[in-house]
Amino acid sequence: MNYIGIDYGLSKTGISISDSVLKVATIKDTVKTENLINYLKKLYKNGDIFIVGLPISMSGRYSKQTYETIDFCLKLKNLFNTDILLIDERLTTQRSFSMTKNFLNAKKAKKNKDQNSALLILQRFLDNPYSSIKLEEKKPYKLENIEYNSILINDIIIKNSNIYNKSDILAKNPYVFWWYFKRNKRSTTLFDDLKNSYDVLITKDNKLDESNITFQKIIVVGD
Repeated sequence: MNYIGIDYGLSKTGISISDSVLKVATIKDTVKTENLINYLKKLYKNGDIFIVGLPISMSGRYSKQTYETIDFCLKLKNLFNTDILLIDERLTTQRSFSMTKNFLNAKKAKKNKDQNSALLILQRFLDNPYSSIKLEEKKPYKLENIEYNSILINDIIIKNSNIYNKSDILAKNPYVFWWYFKRNKRSTTLFDDLKNSYDVLITKDNKLDESNITFQKIIVVGD
């Protein structure tokens, strides 16, 4: 089994690789993203796992680039029927460029930055597998309309647009973020973006960790 590291970009994508025994990432290639799927079909062997860099802003927020990467990963997961593990890629591109330009000129360093980023993403996973997030589809929940207007949804998918369109959404899970973004609904990963109090919290585990936000009512959904 191999781990395949990916630094996904809209125009170019960096690729790295490592086996599961030595656990040392090596550079594989930089490919045009339009050719990426065909390239991976030739590279992939049954049982391989993809390690993909997850774009996150320095403040810790997700973005349109995060959405594009998750959207690609879901296609990859369905095509190869294998695990996709996401790694926070903050500072990876900057670090790979700085590392490379020490022994290459700036033009060559820029050309190689994508594959070097893929190498750093994969090595970060190999050094600490628990730092990754496994990309998994989440079940959407259907609720009846809620009369309150001040609502916070905590990292779950509420299918009723009459509810989520009048709610603030905390979406730390990448798939939850992707689901709402696809429907043009903004969410956040940060408590600082939220209000100090809400009428209702909709959650799955009856709590909101590391938060001083207050609620009048808690609605707990479950399987």
